[in-house]
Amino acid sequence: MKDFWDKTGKIYDPFGVFDFDGDGEHDFAETMTAVDYFDEDDGAGADEYADEDADEYDGGGDEYAEDAGGESAAPAGGAGERDGRDPEQERQRLLRYFGAAPCKTEAIRQRKLFAVEHYFDLIESGEADKGAQERKELCRFVLQSSCVAADYLEAFVGFHGMIEEAIFDSGLLPENFVENYGNKQNMHGLLSDCFDMDPALFFKVWLWLMQEFAPYRKYDPDTIDTVSGFVFDVRISDMEDEACSAYFEMILSYFAKHDELLVRVIGELERLDYCIPFLFYHAITHGYRKVFARMIELILPQKKMPAKEKTCALRILTDFCCDEGDTDAIRYLLEFIPACKASENFLLHRESPKWEADLLEALQEQEEEEDL
Repeated sequence: MKDFWDKTGKIYDPFGVFDFDGDGEHDFAETMTAVDYFDEDDGAGADEYADEDADEYDGGGDEYAEDAGGESAAPAGGAGERDGRDPEQERQRLLRYFGAAPCKTEAIRQRKLFAVEHYFDLIESGEADKGAQERKELCRFVLQSSCVAADYLEAFVGFHGMIEEAIFDSGLLPENFVENYGNKQNMHGLLSDCFDMDPALFFKVWLWLMQEFAPYRKYDPDTIDTVSGFVFDVRISDMEDEACSAYFEMILSYFAKHDELLVRVIGELERLDYCIPFLFYHAITHGYRKVFARMIELILPQKKMPAKEKTCALRILTDFCCDEGDTDAIRYLLEFIPACKASENFLLHRESPKWEADLLEALQEQEEEEDL
């Protein structure tokens, strides 16, 4: 690996492909990751990459000593020794490596190769605006990371169109799924079909997506937010009461144990689907009041969500509690009226006294009936 190390013993990485945190240095973890990629015994294609004659790339000025982002292209401690390497030669080296490196599918390999091409296109173009820097970071992530999300991410489109591919590749779908539903679907259709086959299957797939993709939301917020909200955007209205209750139970029991997921999902919602008030009611009446309180805590100050969405959901919840005549649920919901009254939001502040009056009236009616 004579072209892999500079004279100081640090890895040669002039374009920052293995500089994960972008600090211009390579810590132990970054160094070992690079070694894994280029070690001579690492498998087919790696030998060819590592054994290229370093002399082939020596000399040649400092035209590429800094890339478009202003980061030093010279390895730490090795400036002046190898900083004249031509980006086109670097591009070809990486293309050879990723062309031979083991990939789960050919589509994943093509995305890796595209990331190499696009990364060096950005360097050679000299683009330095925010969009170019974000795409460079995305390409580095695709090439550096071994996580699932990195295999299904592409510059310009993010995760769009790749989520469904990831689901089919995950092994989570039963063998008869393709036979029944086919394998050419968009994300919305695929998730809907999972729910149609079995709500438990859908929830399993949804959780996997949240665990594998949601942490990388910054690369494609729109797609990840769609995935996050889809747990409430399925055909719940078509379910029988018992099945709907079981589905709510799955959601709430998981939220009760994983607050970070609750925060990620509820905290990013921009609208409240029609099922949310009924999920709230289930939480209040089935032992998930802490989860309900947490959801309200996240929703009330939510800036991205229109106040009309919040007031509509709470109005429906109030009406449902009154219609059901559950005095315990009514008393509990009354505890949240002061927070709504104190809200800086005009609609919440205006509507909450009306909810309070309706709840108190329903409570009085129920207590009078119980006294008869």
